[in-house]
Amino acid sequence: MQACTIGVMDAEITLRAARGELDAWAHLRELVDGSRDETVRRALAAGVGKAEIARRTGCSRSTIDRIQLATETMAALQAELGGDWRDGGTPP
Repeated sequence: MQACTIGVMDAEITLRAARGELDAWAHLRELVDGSRDETVRRALAAGVGKAEIARRTGCSRSTIDRIQLATETMAALQAELGGDWRDGGTPP
């Protein structure tokens, strides 16, 4: 069996630069994740299957199921409350 070692891509990177890269990545991830749920909701509503969404996005089926359940739950609550209270109505 071959030994596995972890190499450093750029030994010259400073601690400050490494932290900056991590912060930048986290910020981009936050932006992408923020739009992920809405994109998945729209795809489901358009009739794209869960397997295809998973294949195209890399999202797990459980994540897609969670997004779908949250969407259905919010729709049920809005119907029960007579609309979307966030659009100017009174919150429950």
